[in-house]
Amino acid sequence: MPRPTGRVLTLLELLQSGGTRTVAELADRLGVEGRTVRRYVDQLIDLDVPVESVRGRYGGYRLAPGYRLPPLMLSDDEALAVLLG
Repeated sequence: MPRPTGRVLTLLELLQSGGTRTVAELADRLGVEGRTVRRYVDQLIDLDVPVESVRGRYGGYRLAPGYRLPPLMLSDDEALAVLLG
């Protein structure tokens, strides 16, 4: 079972792939309940990630237009430490 931090990062990755994702779809992809998805979205919002909620029949969550998380840049020593960790 993945850790919550990993699931939050997976949620961010799903939202970055574009479009509006329903809570049911996100919950299914993450293997959690809808309530947990809402908590994870709150965590992303607390980290200043611009997650928007869309109301209505086809509502769900999406990222603000144009938002992309910058790529993670590691030095050679840092990458080795992450790999061995």
